[in-house]
Amino acid sequence: MALCELLHDPENVYQAVEIGLLDNLKTLLAHQNSTVRQKTTQILSVMAVHNVGRQGLIHNGVVPALTELLDDPVDICRKHTHQILEMMAKLPEGRGLSS
Repeated sequence: MALCELLHDPENVYQAVEIGLLDNLKTLLAHQNSTVRQKTTQILSVMAVHNVGRQGLIHNGVVPALTELLDDPVDICRKHTHQILEMMAKLPEGRGLSS
């Protein structure tokens, strides 16, 4: 929850991308525990609000990992995933990700 709060600031999102947080989050998307997946998708949805976060998601290959959650059994994971992908579509680079 603290990480979600911190990442509302674009400077913190930039720093998170720079230190490699997205690689760790990408790994957690496949975690067995649904709460871990839920919080991970929540963090990514906060990051996707910011342009630097969306750029980071693209450049760190998080989108393919997210698509695995489109059929997640947990509603909130699917909801966050759809929100992230919607935000990604706002970037010119994000429009061609599904092809």
